[in-house]
Amino acid sequence: MALTRLHQLANDNTPHIANSPAGTRAVVHCKHDTSNDAYLYGSLIDPDSTTIADWVLIEHFTASTIKEITLPNFLILSANGTDLTTDVNSGTTVRISYG
Repeated sequence: MALTRLHQLANDNTPHIANSPAGTRAVVHCKHDTSNDAYLYGSLIDPDSTTIADWVLIEHFTASTIKEITLPNFLILSANGTDLTTDVNSGTTVRISYG
């Protein structure tokens, strides 16, 4: 099976706009550096909003893992469970593939 789309999510809180309809299945790969957790949030509404109420926590990565998720319209990565503006250290990376 060929990967049609592979994206690394920005560690600086830049929203990722999914280039597929909401509800598409995706594979998420977190490469954890053993000291910097990552919080993956999703939203179906305005990606410019940094209000935590507009985003829902999908996953809190505390170790390297691969998981399948249902993809919302927008994704954002943070290093904090209550603040979307906290950057994830570049040692931890999160990639998604969907197609």
